[in-house]
Amino acid sequence: MSADTVLDNVDIETVGVLVRAIEENPEKARTTWAAHVARKGALASESTVRLG
Repeated sequence: MSADTVLDNVDIETVGVLVRAIEENPEKARTTWAAHVARKGALASESTVRLG
């Protein structure tokens, strides 16, 4: 990892490898999310989000 391939502490070459892998097999990018929100009254609520 050289200084010219890092942007905001992200290795751009590694991101490119990830992009190419997803282009070859889009299933690799699939995620499942679940969310729950409960009203606690007036303007208050509690939420939970998880990666399924």
